[in-house]
Amino acid sequence: MKHSRGIFEKPPVVGKNYEIAYSRGQGKVIGEVSQEQAAKAEQKRSRSI
Repeated sequence: MKHSRGIFEKPPVVGKNYEIAYSRGQGKVIGEVSQEQAAKAEQKRSRSI
């Protein structure tokens, strides 16, 4: 998924995963997510589709 770079306080780093919350169509970065947490979230997402 693509996001506007403006939602990041610092420039995003390639290879890192970020948790993003949405409100009224606007994204806000909550924090960084570990590779393991990102993999688990991706598995859940792929099963629900």
